[in-house]
Amino acid sequence: MQSKKYALGLALLACFSLSLQGCGSSDGEADGPPALQWSARAGQDGESATIQVPLNPLADEGAQVTLALRRYTASGTKQGSIVLNPGGPGASAVDFLDAFVASSLGQRLRARFDLVAFDPRGVGHSTQVRCADDPLPYLTIDKNPHTAFEYRSMVATMQDYAARCAARNGDLLAHVSTLDVVRDMERIRQALGEGPLNYIGLSYGSKMGALYADTYPQNVRAMVLDGVLPPSLTLQELTLGQIEAFEKSLNAFLSACAQDRDCSFGHGQPEQALTALLAQLKQQPLPAGNNEVLTHSAARYGLMLGMYGELFWPWLQEALAAAQAGDGRALLDMAQTYVGRTPDGTYSNMVDASNAIHCSDLRAPGAPEIQAAVAGVSAKYPFFGAILMNDMLYCTYWPVAPTQPPRTVRAVGAPPIMVVGNTGDPATPYAWAQRLVAELDAAFLVTFRSGMHTAAGASTCVDARYEHYLLSPRAGFADLTCEMDAIGHVAMQSSTGP
Repeated sequence: MQSKKYALGLALLACFSLSLQGCGSSDGEADGPPALQWSARAGQDGESATIQVPLNPLADEGAQVTLALRRYTASGTKQGSIVLNPGGPGASAVDFLDAFVASSLGQRLRARFDLVAFDPRGVGHSTQVRCADDPLPYLTIDKNPHTAFEYRSMVATMQDYAARCAARNGDLLAHVSTLDVVRDMERIRQALGEGPLNYIGLSYGSKMGALYADTYPQNVRAMVLDGVLPPSLTLQELTLGQIEAFEKSLNAFLSACAQDRDCSFGHGQPEQALTALLAQLKQQPLPAGNNEVLTHSAARYGLMLGMYGELFWPWLQEALAAAQAGDGRALLDMAQTYVGRTPDGTYSNMVDASNAIHCSDLRAPGAPEIQAAVAGVSAKYPFFGAILMNDMLYCTYWPVAPTQPPRTVRAVGAPPIMVVGNTGDPATPYAWAQRLVAELDAAFLVTFRSGMHTAAGASTCVDARYEHYLLSPRAGFADLTCEMDAIGHVAMQSSTGP
């Protein structure tokens, strides 16, 4: 099992249209939902609540879904509430809030604000999308097929997964897009009864925020979008951007390992050792104990977890060294953690929710188009090219087609939005933060020089800008560049999901 020193990072790891402008009353919601009824959590800090919202957010009647919320009240004089989401899509914001509140940034913000989180529809403690109780077999199939048989097996497994999702979730699959969530956010804002929204969106949570600001610009007071997923991205752009960024991060890890005499993997030649290990796994999985094995694709998901910041590099080094010696347990643990395995051995629904939301938002290419592109991408990006390109096939075979194209957001009428980008972010490349700033009508960019995913809690410089902006969002902020400092070693992480 992973060391306790990774606990905060992992908690936060577990860590896309309608063109509607104006406030909630424009959608027939003048009266709004009833106020939230908060209750204490037995034996735990914070308070919980639920809210019922229409399954079809464009209708006020019919089937309902339940959204779960959590709140920590302000420790000092309250200025309002801040709603937070850690991303995924599919990560539980309700669980994330406990770790965020314990952080230095969380404590500073809580001095003036209630901190509130809700699990989006389909996610976590809210009404769930659930396709497979154990998603790993559907993720760790061979996604680098070299023969027609291997390709057919991969496709058949993905089609079976999609069929299971359709059979188990009914009408819910058609109502889990980010735009559906945006309407839920507006209902929650109204139920809080405090006026315009203060919001922090990390990773995929940035897409939720950007679309909310574009849909309800007059209802935004302050908004921080950190680790940016622009709503204008196509699925191909998202995939290729992540492939390039993950590969760049892996190369940085391998370079650092090669130069570090204490690196336990590869004996000074980690890239060659990794290539050999993956080739070996392609031929024969490694035993991992508990009647489990480490497959070729599972190893690559373990690698991906290791790319979310230098915090994870020692764990990855040890896992790779153990695999090189014939024991796949530690690297399989990393893969299982990445796809939502919990301490009791069960899995959250993060993978299922992630697929449902992405595939509701983004139209996938056809299988022949993907297949034709894989060889070229894999040649350029040998470690992650094939697996992430073929991941698009989940959406190719998804039972519900997207109804809206990618959307360039302007948020005309909203206050200046704080956009944060890490220069070496593996999951949401820095160029995406620059892209969103260019698209928004009013925004400023905070650049964080690090290889981590998201910047909240990772730098006193970034945290200070968070705090000052959320207290006075119209004070007039210029672009800013921040460097890693001491608190980066215990930085918080979030994910765009597998």
